[in-house]
Amino acid sequence: MFTAVEPDGVRLPDGSLLRAELEHLVRLHLRGPGGGIAMEKTRVAIERRVRLVGHGPASSTIGANRAGRAAATAILKLPAFAPTASTTTT
Repeated sequence: MFTAVEPDGVRLPDGSLLRAELEHLVRLHLRGPGGGIAMEKTRVAIERRVRLVGHGPASSTIGANRAGRAAATAILKLPAFAPTASTTTT
């Protein structure tokens, strides 16, 4: 369990800082003026194609599991995943 919540992450009992690493997404410019990423459940508010499962409110084990299931279900409903005549079997 962490001992403190700080602007850059959470402080662990041994004094180390645990951060959510999102540097690989920096070119998407997801961060707002204050440095945070506005979310709508698991979806990034300004880039609705990006989902961050396991971050923010969905960062607990149970929360991430539920959020992951909800995100996968929503993604599979997108038009890109809709079955077409060439992908259905008869």
